[in-house]
Amino acid sequence: MTNTTHRILLTVGACAFALWGAAAAAEVEGAAAQATPASAREDAKPLASYSGGLEEVVVTAQKRSENMQNVPIAVSAVSGSQLESIGVRALSDLNIAVPSLNVTNTYGRLTLSLRGIGSSNVGPGAENPIALYIDGVYYASTTASLLSLNNIEHVEVLKGPQGTLFGRNATGGLIQVVTKDPTSTGSGSLALTYASYDTQIGSAYLAGGITDNLAANIAVYAKRQGEGWGVDRATGSQVDNVDHDISVRSKWVLTAMEQTKLTLIGDYETVRDTMLTSAIRGGSISPFVPGVIQPDLGNDNNNDFESVHSIDARGASLRWDQKVGELKFASISAYRSANTVYGGDIDGLPTPHSSFVWSQYDRQFTQELQLGSDISDRFKWTTGLYYYQGTTGLDPSIITLPYAGIHFDYPTSKESIESEAAYLQGTYEIFDATNLTLGGRYTREVRNEYDEVIRIYAIGAPISTATYTYVPPDSRNYYNFSYRASLDHRFSDQAMVYVSYNTGFKAGGFNLGAPGTPAYNPEKLNAAEIGLKTDLFDRHARFNVAAFYYTYDDIQVQSYTNVSIITVNGAKARSYGVDADMTAMLAPGLQLITGVTVDNPTFTSFPGCTDAAPQGGVALFPGSCAGNRLPTATKVTFSAALDYAFAIAGGSLDLNGNAYYNGGYYTDVANVIRQPSYTKVGVSARWTAPGGGFSVRAYGTNLTDKRVLTYGDSQGVGTQLVNYGEPRTYGLTVAYDF
Repeated sequence: MTNTTHRILLTVGACAFALWGAAAAAEVEGAAAQATPASAREDAKPLASYSGGLEEVVVTAQKRSENMQNVPIAVSAVSGSQLESIGVRALSDLNIAVPSLNVTNTYGRLTLSLRGIGSSNVGPGAENPIALYIDGVYYASTTASLLSLNNIEHVEVLKGPQGTLFGRNATGGLIQVVTKDPTSTGSGSLALTYASYDTQIGSAYLAGGITDNLAANIAVYAKRQGEGWGVDRATGSQVDNVDHDISVRSKWVLTAMEQTKLTLIGDYETVRDTMLTSAIRGGSISPFVPGVIQPDLGNDNNNDFESVHSIDARGASLRWDQKVGELKFASISAYRSANTVYGGDIDGLPTPHSSFVWSQYDRQFTQELQLGSDISDRFKWTTGLYYYQGTTGLDPSIITLPYAGIHFDYPTSKESIESEAAYLQGTYEIFDATNLTLGGRYTREVRNEYDEVIRIYAIGAPISTATYTYVPPDSRNYYNFSYRASLDHRFSDQAMVYVSYNTGFKAGGFNLGAPGTPAYNPEKLNAAEIGLKTDLFDRHARFNVAAFYYTYDDIQVQSYTNVSIITVNGAKARSYGVDADMTAMLAPGLQLITGVTVDNPTFTSFPGCTDAAPQGGVALFPGSCAGNRLPTATKVTFSAALDYAFAIAGGSLDLNGNAYYNGGYYTDVANVIRQPSYTKVGVSARWTAPGGGFSVRAYGTNLTDKRVLTYGDSQGVGTQLVNYGEPRTYGLTVAYDF
């Protein structure tokens, strides 16, 4: 029996299991429970009311606050306290809680893959197909999205396309981060951490009332990593270390009147590190040293040009919530800016062949207007208007090619983006406990490429001798209608089944890193899904499972042309599989969070893709990638976290262990550079003094010391470069909550 047959049977079996589970739960509940209207049951028994049971999880997946178990979408939600307990310190650690999500730091950028749908594209204008929202604001730039999580209320991961309510660039799903609201009662926390590689981390959170109706908070995070994960053998300098990573975020909430709430948020982040350092893949061949197999340098490299990476980002948002009778209105206005400098050695050798330094800027303004009905209505609806205006570009970018004797750079390269959208989604209880949801969103987007100049001059010669090529401006208009249809039925308080069909798209754009190359088209995804959500054993266990089937058109992937990275369209792809999440209260104070995803994400058609020799050393050549797996997509992931909190004579202890298994993935479309399967294990123990307040926590991450690829690709000339994530680390945190 083939692997494909196995997966088809697994998908069918999961669907059958979902239907069987729902029917069984319905039989147990009996006819009396079925006769209770869903509107009456929705909030009748909050999970916290069951002694020792799991608490209700409230999410905003449909732009209104609802019990997660009533939402016909596959959602994983984790509270801030759970994130702390299981060792999630930044967005890059989220796969511990959501195994179907693969998060990596690719050349200083947040890159995401969810259920096999993702992107490793870098450069100005490159956006993730897994959208990131923080407090209702969309973060377009991937350069300033690697956030610390020290003031988080909860995180929601919405799986599958969310094009109707959230629009562009949510083809694979969505991450919503909700930070803590300040309270009028004073509270706060202070924490200091010392960890491996001379790492020092300090964080603080303070909140309290300013006046009777005004409260504010501030969260501060600072990190320094004095010792790198490796060294540059050519220069002797540290690599993969952090000079500084500092972020500040403040939220002010004004309750002007009983029905009016204003929320003002400001944030700032500055980063300087060497995390962009890459090396030639061990066992491959450099085109600059033909026939010589390059050694595996571990976490070291052998570059003559030291990497540079810095971020300066800031933003502000104002949210106005207003209740007008039975209607709820919201306005969210936001502005964000980021300046990023990044560069390094391109050839990976101790002799000067090629290097680059790019200066990228990103600016965005967003405005959203929302209007929704009261959640208790039989017909619930949400409508809105959305506007996005952004600019991005390189100013300047410099590529030095000593092997060719020239500087090749772009003094200026710019793109403007303007997107407008209108959406409407409604849910109607068509029968007792049966809901039909229909929604649509129309988007118009305009992209303009302008002020693009290519400059070439000899190394050592004055810039006045340069030759200039002026690239004519270009413009593209994109139009899209995304829609959603779902049907859900609650058999009992314990079980709900849904089926849905969703579409989403990611806008096209221009390759500013290679002026004059063709624009790339929008990518589109269609998704069918069937899911089961259950609360079992008197709310002591929550088990959710979903089977899905995706078809993908014009998927945007990374490719090389000469020395520049560009985005191109892969013709078609397909992904199908099953994912499941479970949270269980095994005993008082003992909680298990676990999940598994089985997936099969492959290109079904991709003629003309850039192929690479298995060992490199040869310039890329056109080929077919049909049958290849999508970049960073894995077939099997699994995670489990066990947390046990209990009282002792001298206070309390909280013990945690977690494990994450990844079946391996390729980082390139040619499927040449592979990350083998791996398992990461983490542990922590926290002692809290009697009465709370003072605590000490010891932890270890990646105890198996697995070296995991965060980036890998073949350059146009045939050099295969790779970058790796964090090795095994230990740390000790002293904290005080008040």
